[in-house]
Amino acid sequence: EDFENSFIGSNLLAPLFGKYLAHMYQKADYVITPSEYSKKLIQSYGVTTPIIAVSNGIDLKKYGKDPRKEEVFRDYFGIEEGQPVVICAGLYFQRKGIEDFVKVAEKMPHVRFIWLGSISKWLIPKKIRDIVNGKHPDNVSFPGYFKGAVFQGAMSGANAFFFPSYEETEGIVVLEAFASHQHVVLRDIPVYEGWVDDKSASFGHNVDEFVVALQDIIDGKVDKREEGYKVAESRSIDDVAQKLVEAYKEVLEI
Repeated sequence: EDFENSFIGSNLLAPLFGKYLAHMYQKADYVITPSEYSKKLIQSYGVTTPIIAVSNGIDLKKYGKDPRKEEVFRDYFGIEEGQPVVICAGLYFQRKGIEDFVKVAEKMPHVRFIWLGSISKWLIPKKIRDIVNGKHPDNVSFPGYFKGAVFQGAMSGANAFFFPSYEETEGIVVLEAFASHQHVVLRDIPVYEGWVDDKSASFGHNVDEFVVALQDIIDGKVDKREEGYKVAESRSIDDVAQKLVEAYKEVLEI
């Protein structure tokens, strides 16, 4: 997903990469893609191969709320009792909204902002590398990639999951946050149409709107977690597996 989107997001390489993808997809008997948005994107390349949108899915049991994991997360980062924490997860791509993440943090100095994820810093532009290396407010940290108890504890133990990405083909970390019964704040982009709405997540278009959405959550004015969890349930790994079985059967009959 990130590899494809990193090229799609480039004005210089998008036409060339689009032609390559179209050729590759046209050679297939069937194309499985994670969202209706990415399906439309593939079709826009002129691909006539049958396409079905099937979510990447989420293991609900893996991301269930666990106080022990939340304690591991808070202990690891030295988070004090009552300290508001906002997290994000993703590679250090500009497309992920890393600059807005920092700008929002600048306006909310009373909140701890933690970006979980990593990539070789030599694969990103200098201005993004500078941000990660220290050109950011004291309340922001880029500790790198985590999995297991620290990551899962962060997903359920933070005050909110803030994902200001400009482009996704689904956004698996959004599903992980929903499965963790977490408050979610997203950029309003087309990929969420049809499966995430303002009942399950808070949306924003710019830094000021993100600040308002996050502060409302921290102040207890907004709580959409139950509706968000229903989104995760609708894309559980068991349901996805059944849809994939049906897709494979259809391919065998072609």
